[in-house]
Amino acid sequence: MLKSGPNGSLYFKRDRQYNVPRTYAYFLARVPAAMRSLRNTVLKRLWTDIVDEALSEVSDQAAVGGLGYTLGCDTEGFLIALDGYSPQLGELLNVVLKAMKGGDVPDPAVFDRVYDSFGRDLANFNRTSPGAQCGLYARHLRVGHAWLPEEKVSELQSAFVRRWPR
Repeated sequence: MLKSGPNGSLYFKRDRQYNVPRTYAYFLARVPAAMRSLRNTVLKRLWTDIVDEALSEVSDQAAVGGLGYTLGCDTEGFLIALDGYSPQLGELLNVVLKAMKGGDVPDPAVFDRVYDSFGRDLANFNRTSPGAQCGLYARHLRVGHAWLPEEKVSELQSAFVRRWPR
């Protein structure tokens, strides 16, 4: 460990086998309001999926250059994970943060695709692995603001006055 502080830790380990300058960076943007209500939780996941869809072209180009990112939701906020060759990682982070900050209204076709995909994920939760299901139900019992997929489906429908499936 090179440095540790209240906001994070910095580790360094040289790649002695291949001598490749690869970096892995994880960021958690804490947004307490994002988990206070069922509606905020559903909207946070929907927004994350829309931003990820908007970055799909950039993601494909970055993958060719040996870079990758993951944007997801955490119980405390938004998670950004980056990996790849060190010199270009900062540029990819800037692109992801700019897309997150964006404010652009998504194309209705993109919104419909993301909305339907999210609804299907929730509706098909009972078909996922038992380990994933146990993890969710344990979190539901342990944490007061972990909602079940059935609750999220009805909130998703009421938030947009749409019925899923369409």
